[in-house]
Amino acid sequence: MAQVSFVYLSEADLPLIERVATQTLEKYGKSNNNLVGVLASSYFLGLVHYYRNDLQKAEQCFLLVLLHPQQVQTQVFIHSIAALALIYQAQGEAAKSIELAETLASLSLEMSVPFQASDASALKAELDMRQGNLAAAARWADLYKIPKVIRLSFFYAPPLTYIQALLAQDTPLSRKKASRVLMELRKIFTADHQTRLLISVFSLQALLSQSEGKEARALKEMEKAVALAEPGGFIRIFIDLGAAVRPLLVRLKKGGTAPAYIDRILSAFEEEDARKKSIRSEQIGTRSDLQGELGVTAREMEILRLLEKRFTDREIAETLFISKETVHSHIAHLGDKLNARGRRAIVQAATSMGLLH
Repeated sequence: MAQVSFVYLSEADLPLIERVATQTLEKYGKSNNNLVGVLASSYFLGLVHYYRNDLQKAEQCFLLVLLHPQQVQTQVFIHSIAALALIYQAQGEAAKSIELAETLASLSLEMSVPFQASDASALKAELDMRQGNLAAAARWADLYKIPKVIRLSFFYAPPLTYIQALLAQDTPLSRKKASRVLMELRKIFTADHQTRLLISVFSLQALLSQSEGKEARALKEMEKAVALAEPGGFIRIFIDLGAAVRPLLVRLKKGGTAPAYIDRILSAFEEEDARKKSIRSEQIGTRSDLQGELGVTAREMEILRLLEKRFTDREIAETLFISKETVHSHIAHLGDKLNARGRRAIVQAATSMGLLH
């Protein structure tokens, strides 16, 4: 079952993956005769739900895999963790997503079949970008090295994160690097018939062309991505690339390209916006209430956020146009109010209480 599902995944054939996985689960799901097969099926069904943007069903599938670490293929286990991290990030549970990324970093040092440390750090960089910490993602990209041999038959693909980090920097040099890597990946994935990955490559090439003002080329590349993605019903793959994809899809739809399918993607973007708005409102309300209860001032919150980003006292002073002595005083007051001593301890206490997301 697993081998044929890997083939269907590379071909971006979500309906066939769903059929095979569902048949296996129906046959063995209520017994212990083939737990390995059940867990592999749950993993692949989780991917189907994820790519179709049904995150709750995907979460259930991946959690089942995590319940049986000894009975599942190592790579299936760790890529289920990676998928869950992205799901929790999308659901507004940033702390849980970071915790899973850190778990992968630890596992990469322990497992005989490694999810390499560089892959784990790539996932962390992916989460950093989605959380708006572009500087951290840029620092990771400066150190990342594309593997000489690229085999990406499982879920998470670090080279694609690398390209996104380069595009986020939006400099002539970063765009040049992104273009070079995209061309290389395009050749590899075309030769290996990796349709699923080519959807992302064409989409990223469209975003690169758009950033360079090459609108016609951007639309052409996005049209290729849509043509490959439509038969499988891929939705999440576009949402994960961010809002910059949306105007290209709107223009394609106006031009008559796959209007019904693109409507589904655009509707998913709207749902994503509404979910993020709801999460932000809830978080702001919760943090505001807690901030008032603890007596943390607006200025202290500004300093707390800079401490979270590991700013030094001097950098905080320069950013907020205050003296270093005033910074020291605010940090001391924060320590008293949060019952913590030391910069890291203060940040950890604020995070665990919910003052920081």
